[in-house]
Amino acid sequence: MTQDEVRELFDYNAETGEVRWRAGQRAGGTVGTPNSTGRLTVWANGKQYYVHRLVWLWAYGEWPKQLDHINLIRTDNRLVNLRLCTASQSAANRRGWNKTGFKGVRRHHNKWVAYKTENGVKRYLGTFPTPELANAAFFAAAADMHGEFARRE
Repeated sequence: MTQDEVRELFDYNAETGEVRWRAGQRAGGTVGTPNSTGRLTVWANGKQYYVHRLVWLWAYGEWPKQLDHINLIRTDNRLVNLRLCTASQSAANRRGWNKTGFKGVRRHHNKWVAYKTENGVKRYLGTFPTPELANAAFFAAAADMHGEFARRE
């Protein structure tokens, strides 16, 4: 699909991130159904697309290799919430999901260990008396590695 084709099929509101059909039976209807990962998808011209990728094509005229939702809300397709990234940068912008509640932190023998994984290699950052201190070490390493993509929580 080209930028011209996507603009023929859809209207896009950059302020709200909403995409609507332009013509046919569905004209004016909202585009996108959440898939199992929470991203909006749409079938157009016999093919399924991620709505956020179509938004990027609509706005910039190029297919993105990979996009990141800055605020982690996968249905928020405003241009200010989308940015080009690598797979590693996208992974850095994820929330922590372990039992400690801190990304890159685990409990070990009544102490807290911080670690940072990059390209499949786990880097030990130290052992700390509190999870907050371990998280601070993790975030310092993440900020150094990933800059604006580093997410504290």
